[in-house]
Amino acid sequence: MLIKKGIALEFQDQLKKQFAFIIKGRRTKLALSQEELAFRSDLSPETISNIENAKSIANLETIFKLAKGFNINPGHLVNEVYERLQ
Repeated sequence: MLIKKGIALEFQDQLKKQFAFIIKGRRTKLALSQEELAFRSDLSPETISNIENAKSIANLETIFKLAKGFNINPGHLVNEVYERLQ
């Protein structure tokens, strides 16, 4: 059981890192500050910072809000993470 927990924690860590990379990359490509993205996404700047620094993982609601902030389909964010994990 410990091995399975370790593998799950490793996967969660990679998931957070890849999502952080994607969110920060999209934000900087659009020349948005964390505050601007937070406003567009109806999230707090602290939430954006925590996601970009891989301190927290986004739940489904947050993914949808971020997608709204980027004006894209939420599936695009999920697909980008999926591709980076392959």
